[in-house]
Amino acid sequence: MNGSNTTTTNGAEERRPRAKDRTSWLGYNLARRELKRIIAQNWYSNSISQEKRQRKEQSTLKLLKRYPKLAQQGFARKEGWSKRLKRKRIMSPLSFLVELGANVSTVQQVCELVPDVVPARDYVVLYPRSNTGNSREPGDYPLHRACQLGRVSDQVVIYLARKYPQHVSARGTDGYLPLHALLRNPTRSATLQEVQTLLDIHPDAIQDDCGFGTPVVLACKSSHTTPDVLEELTQQYSENQFQLGGVVAEAFGARYVERNDGRISFNLSQAQTVSLMLPRLKTFTCLPRDWHFNAFQHVMRELNHQKQLKDLSLHLPCSLFWDNKEAFDAIQQLLEQNTVLECLHLDFGNDNNDNGFGYKWIRTCLVRVVSGLCQNHSLQECHLSGGILARLPMDFYRKKFFGPLSMVLQESNLSLQWISIAPLMCMLPEEGTQVLYWTRLNRFGRAKARDPSLDNRELGELLVKANDWLESAEHASFENDPINVLFGLLRECPSVWAS
Repeated sequence: MNGSNTTTTNGAEERRPRAKDRTSWLGYNLARRELKRIIAQNWYSNSISQEKRQRKEQSTLKLLKRYPKLAQQGFARKEGWSKRLKRKRIMSPLSFLVELGANVSTVQQVCELVPDVVPARDYVVLYPRSNTGNSREPGDYPLHRACQLGRVSDQVVIYLARKYPQHVSARGTDGYLPLHALLRNPTRSATLQEVQTLLDIHPDAIQDDCGFGTPVVLACKSSHTTPDVLEELTQQYSENQFQLGGVVAEAFGARYVERNDGRISFNLSQAQTVSLMLPRLKTFTCLPRDWHFNAFQHVMRELNHQKQLKDLSLHLPCSLFWDNKEAFDAIQQLLEQNTVLECLHLDFGNDNNDNGFGYKWIRTCLVRVVSGLCQNHSLQECHLSGGILARLPMDFYRKKFFGPLSMVLQESNLSLQWISIAPLMCMLPEEGTQVLYWTRLNRFGRAKARDPSLDNRELGELLVKANDWLESAEHASFENDPINVLFGLLRECPSVWAS
């Protein structure tokens, strides 16, 4: 029948699409194909001129306004390939516009096209050449991309964070949060309003390490960080331990620096801001590649008066001491004036100069450490490390370090329980063995044995506890160790047991 929308085939009635529906369907698919072409061609956005980037942004926005349903779909883009592997990123139009550097007005218009739909996470598909099958890895949300790229304005980051607060606590491709991605941005500095917005939505981000360091550490590493941002981060930091720089590891009972982070050079502005955290810290690890001397002076002055800090690790390169008497004074004053510090780790690094100037300054510094220990009655552990220590002659350690230190321990220091020089622990001279003997006595209660109020019962408990610990095979360090330690404790209080 003419004008009918139905036809019969094998007795079945089928409905033809109306002209209007067919036109809309064709238009949608053509728009989808055009948007797919635009996104696929934008393989590396930095190689596109600003004018072409704006044209792509306008074309994408025009297509999305006409067919809002496209905003919910993902589009593939090649990101790299090799002989064995191809890589594609499936991304939403919103992520694409963010990469182009769209302004906040454009981003807001796209988000309002589908107000009830939360943008999906991008994901990366790997196509290996072998027959092992494809693998799909989770990617980033538009907020993560906005924080990573320098061309994106801070207003876009703030709008996306407030529009989709659940993305502020979500981790990106490498496990980082938007705050960490923002502080790691190599091309622009984070603004104070951005940082405050992200922290207001997800306060726990300030303590999160994410494998790259806490936000305070990332801010110190970046050369783009402004003082107001760093101050805001330090005020929000509430943990009682903080590490800036390398990694402190332990081996064979001694602590040493496993690696030093070459990207941190500590200046006065950073030192003044980080010092604001010191009253709240119990553990402070500061291992930058280089110190500005005024920054070193400021930190050392602040450390002298801390009442809560228990564990301190510092990297002290040789260049810090070259013809600089004030640096030696700062080390000695730290040991003499700080009355609560229990563990100190000093890493002197390696002297790469062939002229040997560093050896002279390190010798002077070690002598000052011994002088400081004469007046210190709180430090329990002292760990010295660095490749340059292995290059000093053994005669120096015998006469200038272990010899005087043994006298200090024998006469006045009853608190130091462990001292180590990482390169020398396997080849100690006789004076070094004497130092270990006195520190072991301190560990098992030499200060208590010298107490005038000690009675026979307390002395017996002290000896039994030391003997039980020393007789175990895992704790035996020297031949006749239990006998030496017990005899040393008895020698400290002859008036108690002799009567």
